[in-house]
Amino acid sequence: TPPPGAGAAPPQPYGGSQGFAPPRPHGPPQPAPYGQQPYGSQPYGPPAGMPGMPEQQRGPPAFAPVFHDLVRIPARYDPSGRPVLDPSTLPRPDKKQAAALRQPKRADALALSFGAVAETAELQRSLGLPLGCLVQPLVGDVYRIANPNAEKEEAAAAAAGGWRAPPAPPLVCRCQSCNGYLNPFATVWPQVSKWECNLCGTVNELPPPALPVGPGAQAQGRSLFGGLWGARGDEAGRASGVPTPLGRPETVHPDVEYVLSGEEAAKYCTAADGRPRALVVALETTRAARQSGALRVACAACKEALAEAASSLRVAVVTFDETARVHRLGEGGAPAVELMLPTDEVLPELPRASQPPLYEVGAHLAELWALLDRLPQLADEAPASDGAALGVAVEVARAVVVGCSADVVILSVSGASAGYARGERALPPVAGGADEAAALERLARPENAPLRELGRACSDAQMAVRLVVAPAAAGPAHPFVDVASLAQLPRLSGGRLLYVPEAGGAAGSLSHLAAAVREAMRVTHDATDTVLRLRTSKGLQAVGLRALGGLSHPDDESILMLPSVNRHDSFAAELRHMDDKKPLPPQHAYVQSALLYNGPTGERRVRVSTRRLVTADSVRALTVAVVPPVALVLRAKLALAAAEKKAVAEVRDEIKAGVVNGLVAQVRDPALCPPHLHARGCHGDWPAPA
Repeated sequence: TPPPGAGAAPPQPYGGSQGFAPPRPHGPPQPAPYGQQPYGSQPYGPPAGMPGMPEQQRGPPAFAPVFHDLVRIPARYDPSGRPVLDPSTLPRPDKKQAAALRQPKRADALALSFGAVAETAELQRSLGLPLGCLVQPLVGDVYRIANPNAEKEEAAAAAAGGWRAPPAPPLVCRCQSCNGYLNPFATVWPQVSKWECNLCGTVNELPPPALPVGPGAQAQGRSLFGGLWGARGDEAGRASGVPTPLGRPETVHPDVEYVLSGEEAAKYCTAADGRPRALVVALETTRAARQSGALRVACAACKEALAEAASSLRVAVVTFDETARVHRLGEGGAPAVELMLPTDEVLPELPRASQPPLYEVGAHLAELWALLDRLPQLADEAPASDGAALGVAVEVARAVVVGCSADVVILSVSGASAGYARGERALPPVAGGADEAAALERLARPENAPLRELGRACSDAQMAVRLVVAPAAAGPAHPFVDVASLAQLPRLSGGRLLYVPEAGGAAGSLSHLAAAVREAMRVTHDATDTVLRLRTSKGLQAVGLRALGGLSHPDDESILMLPSVNRHDSFAAELRHMDDKKPLPPQHAYVQSALLYNGPTGERRVRVSTRRLVTADSVRALTVAVVPPVALVLRAKLALAAAEKKAVAEVRDEIKAGVVNGLVAQVRDPALCPPHLHARGCHGDWPAPA
């Protein structure tokens, strides 16, 4: 840095006519514009005369730099020789670069944390960053493939009394061995109509093509990660003008969407597909819910939401305290089915009515309003109860909507305090010190295993739980509500958690509760009856799609069934080596995501995204392939998942250890680290403060 008043001298590159860069004179630091400090413009190491640093190690590097846009940040040294960084010397982006960073980037349906994968698990772990993917299945640009004659064929079949012409060739082309989808990275032999699956290596028949609707790529969303750091992966053949083998667009486009029809659509249907969706409103009627005003406010908010709901939506009403009740219309709002409190371990045997109490909004809106108006009065007339059998209410909702997908809106004031899945935790006594801090931290971790199993059962039944937790103001009459354990229901079922603290206690809290109930009652979805599946090539496996951190079952870690998915929803999964000692196949590995869902107009669709990973054999190859945003988000998700089972301090120490190990691995790689850091004892002390 030049002294005050002096002009900035141009940097002298190593090996130029001026020799090495001259020593920096003292003076106030002058930050250089971002990206305008060339790599190697300053000598390595501390100034001359520092102890422990031979003079010859300040010479030019004997290797080409890996990062051509690396910025050298000057550092000063205190009397003990430790480097001291001045924040004002950090580079700043110029106006053009800042504007480019603020521009929205193209979304990516399948973003990977690395553009490469290590040959062995040991090499992958050495960098200290997780290998995985973020899946946003409803965003990004897709090439839509459909049968343009589908509507005509359906009309002709209806006019002919059900007779159908021979079916058209299938739109979807899948591997007969692993069920993977045809993609740009598969090997295709058009002359013999065969293709080799890049996931498992099986050679398959290539069926005749169906006519595509294209090149209609649709931008369905925006994302911060798309287009940055190579997050798009391989852009093979995204241009619409590229010829496709045998008329198959999926051999060119890595992101495609099939719009199915006829028999092919029926082949990809789920058990709940084709039936009208339902909504179950389950309201707590305990003493705390009545006294705090939460029940009254929730009933009014439900009335407002039903007035805006679709006329075809079918609704059922359930109330629960220590007893769960299902209400029927036309009987003055009186409960038609009453389920007595079960034992603590076993769910009750639910009675099966001949006609489920589901009512269309368009035909029964006035009766539903009258029932909601009368619910607070019915609760006041019933014997007072303080226990809430929330687990039984969820099971009742499953029995009501059996056979169809549904959303369940639950108002919970007292949590699961009675019956099946009853919580046992309470606030720790105020003792102070580390013991109290550890006890309070433990309350942030879910510990109710029956609620976790119930959440999985809701997901398998295509039922999303939208839980509104509104605990009353703290006091002797209002027990502790275990929100961390309750949150497992919406998280595992694909629903939502809305938390309103101290309902009825703080000013304005009831208005917040009303807004939360109205938000939970909005049941519009971008995709319904969904199945999300991750597939990988040989040697890799996707784990944790349902729940990161090993909370999911071993047999369903790469497949996820949800009643609905919206455009903003995202999912994460880890990619692991199946064998810690066996290396991956050379050259490339592959990851493929597939979302099976019903579109807004009811047609069955399959959206497929495929990405390619280069097989790396060195730390350097892995380092240059890191996608920082995806890696950091995946690291944060893994840390949150680990914090559900471990202490936060333990999770923090594991992350720090991984970072240090990754830095050590990079320092020991001569292609990444300047020579002076390889001096004897140079990197023996810095991992501890790092």
